[in-house]
Amino acid sequence: MNHLMLRGLEDEAHTVRTPAFTDITTQLAFAKTFHGTMVVAGEHGTGKRFALMTCLGEQDLPFHLVTMPPAVSAKDMVRLLYEAVHDEDDVFALRDMQDELIETLSGTPRIIVIDGAEQLTAAAAEQLHYLHRRVTATWTLVLLGGPDTARTVATSAGLRGEVIAAVEMRPLTGSEIRSAVRAMHQLFLIPDQLFEAIDKQVCKGMLKNWACFLRAALYLQRLAVERGEDPPFLDPQLARAVVQLMPTLKTSKRR
Repeated sequence: MNHLMLRGLEDEAHTVRTPAFTDITTQLAFAKTFHGTMVVAGEHGTGKRFALMTCLGEQDLPFHLVTMPPAVSAKDMVRLLYEAVHDEDDVFALRDMQDELIETLSGTPRIIVIDGAEQLTAAAAEQLHYLHRRVTATWTLVLLGGPDTARTVATSAGLRGEVIAAVEMRPLTGSEIRSAVRAMHQLFLIPDQLFEAIDKQVCKGMLKNWACFLRAALYLQRLAVERGEDPPFLDPQLARAVVQLMPTLKTSKRR
């Protein structure tokens, strides 16, 4: 069971090792060597979080995931890091938490991942830089976020200057997306023409979109079996039914 998969696909989909996995593994090894800062960024749906967390699980250092809420202050940043590293949620004075955090992060080497790094405020970014720039620091910082992550990191000149490794995740195209998606599940062993139509109209080269498509298709297959029917193969008819089931969120144009 792979708990990184979308809910409902934990036992269904296979892990697809795209070239990004190699890039992340290589860049992470470099960043770890120098306890540096690494950025993994890209459009939402490209599979960056899945790839990073998979690669982290395959290396030897302990790691902690800190998910960014909006509008994080410097004190919030200290508290979030403190809770992640110490597995505690007691709220102490800022100075006490900061001092203990510095001591812990000067001990056993580890990796801290900031998930949603594009939401870092300037104050939070500066707080990260303050903690990470210390001579005694033995931790590697990984900033994981959307396409605006680089702009956010740039709000802190110090933090930006610490970045020594980066991986940009992009939508897959051509043979790369076909190979990746077909390796995800046997349902996608379909003719190129149908595959390309689905990708162009719905999935746009995004692995997460294909995973969502798979989950909906398997759901419709399961309903057919419950009705006593044979599960349908992925053909144009099932593809249309899946598209109707998937959400289409439209926004009104600004005037």
